[in-house]
Amino acid sequence: MSLATTTNYLAPTGREEPWRFTPLNRLAGLHDPAVALHDRISLEPSDIPVGVSITVEDASSFPPLSESNDQVVQRVREAASKVLVISIAKDAELDAPIILSRQVLEMAPEASRVQINAGLHSRATLVISNAGDGVFAEDVEFNLAPGSNLRFITLQEWSAKAVHVARHHAIIAKDAAFTSYVITVGGSLVRLLASCRPLSTQVRGQAPNSSDSTLQHMVSTSSIAFTLSMAFREQNLASTTKAHSMVTPRIPYGSAMYLLKPRRKVRIPTSSIATCCSLMVRALILCPI
Repeated sequence: MSLATTTNYLAPTGREEPWRFTPLNRLAGLHDPAVALHDRISLEPSDIPVGVSITVEDASSFPPLSESNDQVVQRVREAASKVLVISIAKDAELDAPIILSRQVLEMAPEASRVQINAGLHSRATLVISNAGDGVFAEDVEFNLAPGSNLRFITLQEWSAKAVHVARHHAIIAKDAAFTSYVITVGGSLVRLLASCRPLSTQVRGQAPNSSDSTLQHMVSTSSIAFTLSMAFREQNLASTTKAHSMVTPRIPYGSAMYLLKPRRKVRIPTSSIATCCSLMVRALILCPI
C-alpha cells in the first residue's frame, strides 16, 4: 500500500547535529514528508529453526517499544501498517542462525518495521542480508528478556544506487547480552543508527537521551565499511558498552583500495574486500555465542 505521510515534523536541513554528516540530497526523500513511502515488508526468511516463529502482524497490535526523535523513524512508524515479528522461544538454544534476506530491484521507497523478541534464557544468532537496488527506511527493535543472549549480524551488499536508512534499537533486561555486527559494502548512501538501553531505564513514551548508548554507522558514495561492533550486557543493573568502528570512506565499489605502508603500496580490489566481508559473516555465524 502506498502511503503519503503527512506530519508536523520539519524535514531536516542538514544543519542539525544528527544530520550534519549526511548528504540529504542523496536520501531519496526518505526524510521529506512530501515524498510518499510504500508500506512493504521485503525481508524473506529461510530455514526457520525450531523454537522460532516469524509472522506479519498489524502495527496496532505491536506498537513501538521505544520512542525516537529521528525524522525517518517517525515517518516509518506512521507509514507502516504491518510489523514483521520474530519471536525466539523461552530457553531455546539455537545451533543454526535465523537468516532473513532482502533482494529488491525497485526504487520505490519502502517503509518497514521489524520487532525481535528474545525469550527468557534463549541464545540465538540473527542474520539479515541486504542486496540489490532499492530505497529503504527501516525501524528494527530488539526486546531481550532476562538472561537471553542475541547476536545480530547485518550485511549490506547493495548496488551503487541503493539508499538504506535504519535504526537498530535494543532493550536489554537483566543478565541479557546483545552483540551487533554491521558490515556494509556498496550502496549510494547507508545510514544505520545502532542504540541500546537497559530495561531498567527504558520508559515507553520517553524519547532517547544521553543515557542511550548510540553508535552511528554512515557510509556514502558506494564506499566500503567494516566492521562496526557493539556489545552490550545488562548485569545486576550495571551496564557496560563497548563499541568499535572502522570506516574507509569514498571508495567507489569496483575500484581498488590502497593500503600505504613504509616503502611499498599494496593494491586490494574492492571485489576482494566484498568477498572478505562475506567470509567474515560466515565466520561470525559459525563462531559459538
